[in-house]
This record gives sequence, structure tokens and C-alpha cells, in this order.
Amino acid sequence: MKQLTASLTRTAYLFPLVACMLLLFSCTGGAENGEHAQGDTAAHAAPTPLAAASDCKDLEHRVPVYDSSQMIPLRKAFVDHFKVEVSGKLEDIKDPVLRIPWKSIEAAQKTVATSGKPVRGIYISYGLDGDKFHPIFEFMHPDSTNGDLQIFAVKTFFSFDGTKLKKETDPKNYTDAYFKDIRVERIGSGFSALKNTGDKPDPLGTWYQYPDKLNNLLAQNPVNDTVLVLSCISQNLCYDAFMIAPPTPEFRHLLTLHVADGAIDQLVNGPPVDMTKPYVDHAMDLGGVCPPHCPKGKP
Repeated sequence: MKQLTASLTRTAYLFPLVACMLLLFSCTGGAENGEHAQGDTAAHAAPTPLAAASDCKDLEHRVPVYDSSQMIPLRKAFVDHFKVEVSGKLEDIKDPVLRIPWKSIEAAQKTVATSGKPVRGIYISYGLDGDKFHPIFEFMHPDSTNGDLQIFAVKTFFSFDGTKLKKETDPKNYTDAYFKDIRVERIGSGFSALKNTGDKPDPLGTWYQYPDKLNNLLAQNPVNDTVLVLSCISQNLCYDAFMIAPPTPEFRHLLTLHVADGAIDQLVNGPPVDMTKPYVDHAMDLGGVCPPHCPKGKP
């Protein structure tokens, strides 16, 4: 009985948290002041069933917080709906989950930060190295006029070599390969190439602001050996969730972030226990997908 009561209590508290997050993002469009920048609409306490929606009359929202069990179908959806074309054949994308030591991210951002332009965000462009997911990382600073995040004008790119972030001299090689070789099964009509034009182009990157997002994820998961785990996921979403409305939902390439202590993931099954700290032992998806939410310095 005590376990049931505790479960019901967590559920009761989860609903107002999610409702507040939905209200915040739907009313502001994700825009924030100062060092904060726009994000995407956040909603339901659990992911929408992947094949449930057939039209966009009911708004499909991205989810701000995932537990371990919710991650499983979303990771599988990425594997099922995104392939790389190799010699005319569709192959699974390797390395869809990256485990990046946070100290290597800190070391990389120190090379671009200045006293007048501190690092306040990270931009992750989707890339491919053969059949492996190989994202390109850039850092962001607040605009001096309105505080919105933008890419540093002096371009410095990084990639993950399996151990640490290192400077990347040919980022376009990997981002071009992603756009050229990825095939996506969007709406049950077969695999097709990515598109970057029209009213609902495919996302080519995701960016995360530090204030209120990545900083909170790290602060709520203090560990001895901080590793930032980046997971490719996909969800059957209406582009209404990105403030743009196509006639039907489609599968899109999204990312989640969670913390690991070395090799031990800080992920549990079930809703957050403390509603004031929703990211404890949970994954976060509150990145700005580009397109449509591209910061200054990106198309």
C-alpha cells in the first residue's frame, strides 16, 4: 500500500510539472531572455506511441524528460527509420549512442571562449563517417544585443574520436556525407533521401543552451566521472511540435542527453521522484532542432 501511495503521489506531482513546462514553451515559443535562447515545445509525461498519430489535428509534442524504459522504443525507432546507403544497400547506422567525457567538452570550449563571449551553448551538427554517426560540435555564446545564443564567428569545429573531443579540420566532409547518404522512412512510404528545402525540411542538427538545460542536467546528476551520453532517437511527430504544420506526422532525427558515471548510466525506470529536479537519473530532450529553430550563425 505504501508503494502504491508513493507511486500515485509521484504521478500527481508529475502532471503539474509537465503542464507547467507545456505552458511555458507553448506561450513563449521556447524563447527566453538574457542568456537563454529559444527551444522547442515540450509536453507529455511519456512519449506518444510511435504509430498512434495519423494526422495533425491533435498536436504531437516532444517530451522533455525520459526514463530508461521510454528510451528503448525511441532508440529503436531511430534504428528502424534512419539508414545509411552503402553501395546501393541500406545499412544500420553505427554508433548511434556516444559517450563523451565532460572534461573533454570543458577543455574544448576553453579554446574558443573569451572574457566577453563565454560559452553558453553547444551546437551538434549531424554527420557521418562511412556508416558511423559522426556529429560535429560547435560552441555558442550570448548575443551582446539580446542575449540569444549564436555560433562563434571564428569557426572552430570539434568531433569525437571515441575518447575525447578534438579539433576537426574538415567538418563539411562529415555533414555533407550525412545529407547525401542518409535515408529516412518518414511516414510509411519507403526510404528516401533527406531534404533541406520546402515547408518541412529534415533537421540537420540540434543545439542545447547551458542555462536551465544542460547545466541543470549536470547539476542534478553529480557523479565522480561525468560522461555526457548522446543518443540518437526518433519519434513520430507533427511539425506542429516545431511550430510548423505538415498534414501528417513524420519521423525525425532527434537527440537526448543523459549523464553517466564512467560506464554506469544514471537512468532509472519511472517518473522523477523529486519534481523540482526532473533530470535526476533521467534523459533530457530540450534541444533546438535546426531546421526549423536555427540560431544566428546557422542557416
